[in-house]
Amino acid sequence: MSLDETLAVTTAQEDEEFLFAFKQDMISCVPLVLKSTIELGILKLLSESSAQLSPIHIVSRLSIKNPDAAITINRILRLVASFSFLSCTLMQDKARRPKRTYRLGPLSKYYGKDNPFKLANGAILFDYTGIDPRYNSHFNNAMKCMSTIFMGKFMVTYCEFENAKMVVNIGGGDGKCLKFWKFPIIWAYIN
Repeated sequence: MSLDETLAVTTAQEDEEFLFAFKQDMISCVPLVLKSTIELGILKLLSESSAQLSPIHIVSRLSIKNPDAAITINRILRLVASFSFLSCTLMQDKARRPKRTYRLGPLSKYYGKDNPFKLANGAILFDYTGIDPRYNSHFNNAMKCMSTIFMGKFMVTYCEFENAKMVVNIGGGDGKCLKFWKFPIIWAYIN
């Protein structure tokens, strides 16, 4: 199927197939996001708390100063919760807006201070890609697959970048992700 055909309006079955394919590629991202929750101290914080914590509480307890950090933390935790590393409860705040709270999930007991990847391979994931060329190749190919499937659809539906003068691809591997860009940009690549 060509890229143009992929970007066309799809049937419900094609949408289900797309979602399944996206989930398979997303699996390669889960260890990286999980690693972030460990390194930021979020899993430790949740393990020490008897209550479920909202992203705002997590940010305040970790003394993070970025005003948008709770939004980012919420996105990270939603992904981790979707793979049962955390449990997520949807509630309403005092203004009756949706609010998510998190606690450790069934799989979190296997992830403590020592990252299992490091225990198994002698290095953290990103360092290991520099040690093992074969693993590095597999990792980069997995990331490319996700970009190929996801970015075409993303660029069709997400319009927030239309007025952007510059897009920065941080940690973008080989930079292929932005090949789907449909209008002129000044491209900056940081690896």
